[in-house]
Amino acid sequence: MKTTLAFLLVITGILPAAVEQDWTAWQWAAPLEVNQTGMMRLEVPPAVLAVSRPDLGDLRLLSATGVETPYLVEVPRHREGSVRDAPGIKVVLAGTNTVIEVSAEPAEAVELVSPAREFLKSVSIEGRNGSGEWQPLATNEVIFRQAAGAERLRVPLPAGTWESLRFTIHDDRTQPVPFTGVRSEVAGEKPAGVELPVVFGAREEVPGETRLTLDLGDNPPIPVENPHVRYSAPAIVAKLTDDAPLFLVYGNPKATAPQYDLRLVRNELMAAEPQPASLREEEILGPDKREKMSVTAGSPWLWLALGGVVVALLVVVAKLLPRPAVD
Repeated sequence: MKTTLAFLLVITGILPAAVEQDWTAWQWAAPLEVNQTGMMRLEVPPAVLAVSRPDLGDLRLLSATGVETPYLVEVPRHREGSVRDAPGIKVVLAGTNTVIEVSAEPAEAVELVSPAREFLKSVSIEGRNGSGEWQPLATNEVIFRQAAGAERLRVPLPAGTWESLRFTIHDDRTQPVPFTGVRSEVAGEKPAGVELPVVFGAREEVPGETRLTLDLGDNPPIPVENPHVRYSAPAIVAKLTDDAPLFLVYGNPKATAPQYDLRLVRNELMAAEPQPASLREEEILGPDKREKMSVTAGSPWLWLALGGVVVALLVVVAKLLPRPAVD
């Protein structure tokens, strides 16, 4: 409690900071909660993102005396997947079926390749594991191609590791068509997401609010219950060298992004296994503090100022009055 009070006195300019910096323009501060020194990682919560700059350039990690701790911003990125030709393809006709086998690799979907202009088939897919057993992955999936250009040749796969994939294309209703290859769609790296509940309210247009509209065309309205928003949260990574309390300060759109020279230790920061950190309840620094110190009709500062003015006027009047004559 004493540390928080001292920090608030420094941040609002009542006490001098150890480093010459004006922190009074920042609007919010929240104590950082971390178990021990070393590498730490803080996922920036939605409440902080909502009032910070888009590039997070106004975030500061401060000690109780106003000393900054350098940090790196970790922005989650989505790396696109790739499509590859599956190796080792074998195609045979087995009764009323066309059977295709390929060597497998981790993939989230496969696409059958055929030069045929028009067909409609169903396909079942099996995967062979390390013990040589075949397990069903998809059953009677529809694949087709129309002369007008519409087609569906992609079949999603469940998660798993397989040595081989086997496709059984059913030709019992139509003539067989040639298949010349199989393409594997390798999943890209997706950043971890954070799920938040969403509450619908009345329509209101205010700055900073995003309105989502679904265009359903001629379809009936879709009933929506318990919606959630999933987003990828940025994080800040820092190395804590002592156990002194720290505060995250934010909410200054005019702040200049800090220029920490962390190039020499960047790889160390990003490669080390950090401990998770969190924020405790925030303190409002800017608007409320200035409002409390403002001069209003009921403010003691107003009466103090008026008292000073009255005293000054009395002194001036006293000097202007003629002095009594001395006999």
